[in-house]
Amino acid sequence: MFAGLFTKASPGAANDRESGESRSLASVLFPVAIGSMWLQLYYSATPVWRNGEYYDYAWFVPPIAFFFFFQRWQERPKGECDPQVSGWLLPLAMVLFLFLLAIRSLEGVDPTWRPPMLLHAGMVTLTTLFFLHLAGGKVLLCGMVPVIVFALSAIPYPFQFESALIETLSNWVVEISGAVFHLLGRPVLVSGGIIEYHGTKVEVTEGCSGIQSLQSLVMASLYFGEFFRLRASGRVLLVAMGVVVAVTVNIGRAIFLAHLRFTRGEESFDASHDGVGHVAFAVGGLCLLIVAKVLISRDWKKGVIRRRQTRLKSA
Repeated sequence: MFAGLFTKASPGAANDRESGESRSLASVLFPVAIGSMWLQLYYSATPVWRNGEYYDYAWFVPPIAFFFFFQRWQERPKGECDPQVSGWLLPLAMVLFLFLLAIRSLEGVDPTWRPPMLLHAGMVTLTTLFFLHLAGGKVLLCGMVPVIVFALSAIPYPFQFESALIETLSNWVVEISGAVFHLLGRPVLVSGGIIEYHGTKVEVTEGCSGIQSLQSLVMASLYFGEFFRLRASGRVLLVAMGVVVAVTVNIGRAIFLAHLRFTRGEESFDASHDGVGHVAFAVGGLCLLIVAKVLISRDWKKGVIRRRQTRLKSA
């Protein structure tokens, strides 16, 4: 069905005016069509970004993702891999439009309902991967995969997974914070999500669980990985470090805020809550930047060693 959507230009077709105009038109329509699908997906996610508690960072993802896409599209293989407009384009576009319209109708029932949004994201992702493979083969597809993963970081998690993650992170924060206070000579009572010291209680709510730090720092890890064009192993390691750093800085934040509550009272605690969160994110982002720089240096050294080995073998 899709075989005629894109055709491969033969060596002699480069001088053919009609073929050249077709490739030129497709090179413009192709990214516009993909961008339109992603804009529609992001638009469907804005109610969660606007009303949710954990997705403030998501507003920064679309412009950065489109910039990364533009960069990769400019670097795509040219010539024989250029896409051409064919007769299948319009029927396929109509089918996709109708399918997306059905999904958008489901999303309209409840803008915060996750299953239709996740189905929408999956359909847009698969369609994008399919078109990229037809347009530029494995080279373009592999180059775009990190961009697509970064773009998906703005899509809300499945609700059940998000709830389980919040509960797990909250338990970690409470248990580790309580252990640190004991080590510092301040015996606190840990009960559920509450840390109590001499009758003063600090409750670790969902907003203090660290889910927002985790999500935003994972997004930052994906950003640094693509910005610095790290190898696949380096990107995976950077994301893993993003999780570790997020949990660590949030535990430090919880300990500091609990200390303020125990020593200076509720007013100081409330006044410092948001500011300490911003500082924690800045510290986490700086740590990830340092890790990314180390990974760049490692990749550069490996590249130098390989080039030296190649020269020795050729000699």
